[in-house]
Amino acid sequence: MFGINFRIPGCEEEQTTDPIAGTWAVSAGQGNSTVDISIIIVEGCKVGHVCGTINLPSVPCQASLKIRKIEDARYDYDAVDHVGACGPVGVEYLELKNDGSLIYSYNGLQRTLRRK
Repeated sequence: MFGINFRIPGCEEEQTTDPIAGTWAVSAGQGNSTVDISIIIVEGCKVGHVCGTINLPSVPCQASLKIRKIEDARYDYDAVDHVGACGPVGVEYLELKNDGSLIYSYNGLQRTLRRK
């Protein structure tokens, strides 16, 4: 009526994986020590749900990504349902950068992925 928008605490629209949805990949390393990383994220997924997969075929390791927290452009997740020689669970997140790339971080090790 007066053009004022009120926000009721706790009723904010829930964030989803839409900004990072798609297929992302990178080949990291040199020579025989190259590691390929492929991540697939589905659209419309919310905190508490499995929203994609990560695949490291050269390890080999595959896991599902369960989103733990979304804050701005950072998506904290837990790798679950491991298949293969996956490492121990650590501090894991994805972060969308202004240049359109996606940072994959695992226990402090970061790789920059590009959308396929």
